[in-house]
Amino acid sequence: MCSTGYRVLIETSSGFEVHVVPCKSWHCEDCRPWRVQQLHELIVSGHPTTFVTLTTNPRIHSDPHEAARDLMRAWRSLRKYLRRHYPAQEIEYLGVWEATKKGWPHLHLAMRMPYVPQRVLSERMYRLATARIVDIRAIRSQNQLAHYLGKDLTKAPAKWKGLKRYFRSRHYQLEAISCPDHLERAANAWAILRLTDRQLLINASHFGLQVQRKGDRITGLEGASDAHVRTLILADLHSRYGDCLPCWLPNLNHAMTQDLVRYHLRTPVPP
Repeated sequence: MCSTGYRVLIETSSGFEVHVVPCKSWHCEDCRPWRVQQLHELIVSGHPTTFVTLTTNPRIHSDPHEAARDLMRAWRSLRKYLRRHYPAQEIEYLGVWEATKKGWPHLHLAMRMPYVPQRVLSERMYRLATARIVDIRAIRSQNQLAHYLGKDLTKAPAKWKGLKRYFRSRHYQLEAISCPDHLERAANAWAILRLTDRQLLINASHFGLQVQRKGDRITGLEGASDAHVRTLILADLHSRYGDCLPCWLPNLNHAMTQDLVRYHLRTPVPP
């Protein structure tokens, strides 16, 4: 259980339960293992056919962060090259950053792509980043993919300035990934706490409420009934999640609604 997450109250058929909304930080000792596991599941869900590792040349960079940004630019150019030369073939990918023992970046790429000779990739990377070392391996089975993941991606992805820890193409993921039950319920609960100011103001106007933000306070809900506030919350969630809402959301009781408004909107609410 995440020790730095938020505690939220969830109504169930048997009463109320306290759930922890995980912080989801890669630095958190509790959240990191399941985030790594979730990343592995995301990689597997794309049914990759090839595992590619791109490297940098430390001799031409002043620091690893600069090298990572240069490698990212090279990868983007390489991606365009592949799609231009193989227009009829699928080029989908998920990239994960890793730091070597000396602290320099490597980029691991799980890809669905046609056969491309290693020599071609190596020559292109030398032109783009003066880094000729490119490792490319075919993935012929799930066991082989599991071996690559266990060998190269056993810890949290590296973080370089200005870059995401991992990224993927729009159509890489082919299957939904699983989520532990307590995390899924906590994520649903977290949706309540992320009520956006803009959507709140829009929804409130439908009830004739003059809601305004003043500093760190939202004013104008003082005269709203509990039903109005509950409808505002549900309207906001429907606007962002459609009908995919947990069954307990429409059943927010008076105490839960008042607590949400008091704590998260910092708004005085009549008792």
